[in-house]
Amino acid sequence: VVLGVGVPFKRFGKEQAKLVAYLKRSGPHFIEFEEEDYVITIENVYGFPQCFAAVADCIGNMHGRYVVADIGSWTKDIICIDERKVQPDKCVTIPNSIITLFQEIYADVAEATGGRIPESVVQNFILGKEVEKIIVSKMKAFATDIEDMLDESGFDLAYSNILYVGGGATIMRRFGNARENAAYLEDIRLNAKGYEL
Repeated sequence: VVLGVGVPFKRFGKEQAKLVAYLKRSGPHFIEFEEEDYVITIENVYGFPQCFAAVADCIGNMHGRYVVADIGSWTKDIICIDERKVQPDKCVTIPNSIITLFQEIYADVAEATGGRIPESVVQNFILGKEVEKIIVSKMKAFATDIEDMLDESGFDLAYSNILYVGGGATIMRRFGNARENAAYLEDIRLNAKGYEL
């Protein structure tokens, strides 16, 4: 197996080599995938910067200024691309993302209803009205926090093209402020496709 793996953009230089070394462990690895047992050997591991990988195939067409926000499970990676060139000094990686949001939703639902809900219920929105209100409120607050964070980090949301990528793009499309200069690339495999490219 050849692995393509991602590291948060701003931490790439510090963490990439450690992650690659960890994943390159020698010997056979025993895994189960879709109820089938496999024995694999890792032939090689390549590390790539998250967020950048998600748009690597289209940077050549990015004329003007772009703010790319990859809102993932554990981090929010934001890169600034100006006339097809990444501006490293304007890029940001922030911890606490969608997993933290889900944990807050679970806690608020448990407090309001005295019960627990499985993650699949949150993801599919098959909910009662009380739980739905809590989730919508948390999602709107999360989207507002993302927009505020982008603004506070010095990104001009009014005059830049904004690309939200990954799983968080769906949250931003549904619960963020509608903007004519924003696009939502909701394929959760965009980084992986970039690694392969």
